[in-house]
Amino acid sequence: MGLRFRKSVKIAPGVRLNIGKKSVGISAGVKGYRKSINSSGRVTTSIGVPGTGVSYVKTENLKSKKKKAVSSRVSSTATATSSSASSPAAAPAPAPAKVQKAAAQPKEKPPKTTAVLQERPDASFVVFGVVALAGSVFLFASSHVIFSVVAALFGIFCLYSFIHIKRHPEDPRYITEEQLTRWGQLVHSDAKTVSQLQKASVPVLVDLKKRAAWHYEQVSSVGFGPDVSYYGQALIDVQNQIVALSEFVMLQGDNPKQDLENYSSFVSQKITAFTDDILKD
Repeated sequence: MGLRFRKSVKIAPGVRLNIGKKSVGISAGVKGYRKSINSSGRVTTSIGVPGTGVSYVKTENLKSKKKKAVSSRVSSTATATSSSASSPAAAPAPAPAKVQKAAAQPKEKPPKTTAVLQERPDASFVVFGVVALAGSVFLFASSHVIFSVVAALFGIFCLYSFIHIKRHPEDPRYITEEQLTRWGQLVHSDAKTVSQLQKASVPVLVDLKKRAAWHYEQVSSVGFGPDVSYYGQALIDVQNQIVALSEFVMLQGDNPKQDLENYSSFVSQKITAFTDDILKD
């Protein structure tokens, strides 16, 4: 009499983790349809009509499919090698002039930014988590152990993040709807995700930094008090916009609040120096 062991654990609605004596698997589905895959490479699809007892079950093995695909690929490669050896080598076609020009003039990479807040996990995290766990089982069955572990960790992270935000909805690490709206107003964008708004913020931040640098040069070069005050106020206004955006996104290596303090101190010193010169005269 053989010893059998089987344990089934529910990890999400409609999703179960199945642990057996020789394999580990995952199954997902709804009433009337279920699909399962285990570490032995066996994939089972079952379709049934609830309440009738009528069902259809299909089982296939991924490992045997993989072996057949490898053997056919090896034979086709050998055939192609022999045919290429018997035929003269063809000269490569010259690249078009536009392609050559584009290769000679690489595009300037946009500056990198860092998002301060994270995307709030939603139901898509559950989908990603389940798919990643199913993929980890498939990869394990295909002998890709490292990729299987990475996929499993990613799936666990997605499911944990979703459960965590449901239990702690006020977690300050995750962005709120109000913050998304305010961020969109600052960059004049209708985007509703962190990644989209982060991308839309790049040209805005680059433009603000250029304007701040220009106003700083004007403050440094002028010596007349009203001009110093005008360009100095414009410099501080621009830097305040960068500080407002720093609640959500910053250019890598930038310190907006420290820059604001430095600019304010610099403008005050210029105005004080001009006032002292007038008093001396």
